[in-house]
Amino acid sequence: MSDDFNILIVDSEKTIRTLCHEALSKAGYTVDMAKSAESAVDKLNNYTFNVIISDINLAASNRFHLYKRALDIEPNLRGMFIIIAAYPNRDAIRFFKDNDCKYLMRPFLFKELISEVAELKRIRHATFHIGR
Repeated sequence: MSDDFNILIVDSEKTIRTLCHEALSKAGYTVDMAKSAESAVDKLNNYTFNVIISDINLAASNRFHLYKRALDIEPNLRGMFIIIAAYPNRDAIRFFKDNDCKYLMRPFLFKELISEVAELKRIRHATFHIGR
């Protein structure tokens, strides 16, 4: 991965991964993909990502294991998750709020996804510059 703003898309559906990859790549981001929480953790162990975009079923499996493992590997990912969900339950929404996760409801527009990523990039850059 490069030193650009790097995004990891985690979704079991190849079509969703590919379409999100294309949209974000066209918007100028460096994007990688994983089809499972396990392969996402492997990638996190080998590369640096600034944002993780994950389907709720992968993000929430095993009590949000992917989120917790990602923060164990890279604590700066707190607040840098976008969860994609069709019908999140109250517990999931509470988890998103308690852990500063953004979420998009399916179906979503790619411009919404790009806008959320751009907002997280602004937050990350503001935090980095303030912390210097």
